[in-house]
Amino acid sequence: MIVKCGLGKSRSNLWIFALLCGMILANGCVFTPRDPETPDDTDTEWVSPTEPMNVLANIAFALAAKTTTNYENSLDDDFTFFPDGGDYGDYFAIWDFDKEMKAIEELYTLATAIDIQWGDIVIDAQSSDLNILEADNYQMTITYLSGEQVVFGGGAHFYMSLSGGIWKLEMWDESVNTSGNSGGQLRKNLNIEN
Repeated sequence: MIVKCGLGKSRSNLWIFALLCGMILANGCVFTPRDPETPDDTDTEWVSPTEPMNVLANIAFALAAKTTTNYENSLDDDFTFFPDGGDYGDYFAIWDFDKEMKAIEELYTLATAIDIQWGDIVIDAQSSDLNILEADNYQMTITYLSGEQVVFGGGAHFYMSLSGGIWKLEMWDESVNTSGNSGGQLRKNLNIEN
């Protein structure tokens, strides 16, 4: 009596499966994960900051698009903000890079639109690695969630530093400002904790 186990068909299926696995392994897996992409604000315009004025352009683009990455990339790590002569107590005793970024993030949650116009900019002082740009009357128009529009601005000096061929904003100085609705007042309104 002859007993058939039915392995003949299974063996041929096993060989086909082994052959397919070998082909896949030899050619590499089709589902190889790719390297993760660096997050960026690809929808936001960016001008290479090879000139000091490009830094102000990038800040304007970042504010309009409400992107923190491009704003952050426009500031020097040692960024400092000096307000106008308003009565702010010790609120601006330390206004550095971290505090500025907290303020921008808070502003983005409160505004539907931000438009900054730098006005006439002149070079007040210039060296190979530092430029001081002077704005007579910049204006930042903020449209809040309520629909209210408020204009902040006035006069300011922007200290741009050069490092590695890239210009960044090192200091935003509004001590020359006589406007009541200054950048200092805007930052004070945001009530950022130390």
